[in-house]
Amino acid sequence: MIIQKNKHNRYYLTAKTGELLERNEYEREISGKTAKKLLSLKIIGVIQKKRYTVDCQGYKFEFDKYLNYKNLTICEVEVDKSNDDYNQIIDIMKNKFNLNFIDVTENKEYKNSEIARSVNYENDQ
Repeated sequence: MIIQKNKHNRYYLTAKTGELLERNEYEREISGKTAKKLLSLKIIGVIQKKRYTVDCQGYKFEFDKYLNYKNLTICEVEVDKSNDDYNQIIDIMKNKFNLNFIDVTENKEYKNSEIARSVNYENDQ
């Protein structure tokens, strides 16, 4: 489970099920008090990240900048690898955002649950 705070200071509890490519996501808004209580449990670790959303050429790019894990930024875009969308996304990443593209979809090292195991909890939530 993931607890997120958006730019409007609203908290969300997110649960993801499934594996790598085939996943379901459930999200529910929770109170700040509940979020802080859950964060204090420190079940695995706490990830601090900022999410930036950019709409470009009909796609929604969600950039997650990790604030307490290396200098990592991950971009998530929902596409079907079996068609031209995948190649167009690579082109947009390189030419519009000037970013190198590395597909980490099937690399467990880049999943939030794995990253959470590697970060230090900072008590300034």
